[in-house]
Amino acid sequence: MVNTHLAAIVGHVDDATVPWMDGGNHRYKMLRAERGSGLRVLRLQLPAGFRAPRHRHTADTIGFTLTGAWGYEEYGSRYEAQSLIYEPTGSIHTLVVFPDNEEVTDVVFIGRGGNMTLDENDNVIAVSDSETLLEEYYQRCDAAGVPRPTHIEA
Repeated sequence: MVNTHLAAIVGHVDDATVPWMDGGNHRYKMLRAERGSGLRVLRLQLPAGFRAPRHRHTADTIGFTLTGAWGYEEYGSRYEAQSLIYEPTGSIHTLVVFPDNEEVTDVVFIGRGGNMTLDENDNVIAVSDSETLLEEYYQRCDAAGVPRPTHIEA
């Protein structure tokens, strides 16, 4: 028996229906964005040698590595395929993909709140959150002539 009352609140996104966008030095797709709660689900494909800006999280984030390997420069960590990580609120780090990776590193991040990009003196130089990331994703879809997915936003 199907409970139709629950079906209305379950959000389903088929990964194959969401387009990849060029992020400059990586590819990404926004699988879910909830403006009210700030929840976001991002899937990133990162090449060998990728380095993200150092940043601080204002809420916790979970990451799951599908392929490849990556880590945090400050921690000396290495997260291989099929690894799940938890980033607590307030964590500061620089995501790096190892230059010896032979395949693309593919990671799904699920988080809330903002990411504050930091300079070398820990000054905040940029802030991104679910709202800004969703708008940027839509702008990239528009610029690429790709229809905006209509089922990723809540």
